[in-house]
Amino acid sequence: MTKILPFSDFVTEKKKNGLWANIHAKRKRGEKPAKPGDEDYPDEKAWKAAQESANEDHEVSMSGAQLEDIIKNATELRAKIGDMEMDIPAWCQDHISQAQNFISQANVGFNEK
Repeated sequence: MTKILPFSDFVTEKKKNGLWANIHAKRKRGEKPAKPGDEDYPDEKAWKAAQESANEDHEVSMSGAQLEDIIKNATELRAKIGDMEMDIPAWCQDHISQAQNFISQANVGFNEK
């Protein structure tokens, strides 16, 4: 029997989160923003860099995060389905087929600049 490796085994490059990602994560956890003088308050250089990057286009980081989420969820779903043949609900089969089709089209159609 062929062993199926999780998608995450093929992801080798991990990118550190930036200042805005950390700020948004903190908000999501329900924590209050850091105040000047707090240990986790960003220094002037980090704050200026974050302000400049706020005006930039973030399509690559957004797409990267979405692809990471797809990999995570696909890996979890693959583990839930397992290798033994069984009935999978039609809606689930349809979602898997559409997702595979969309990701395949994006991969084939995307050309680096």
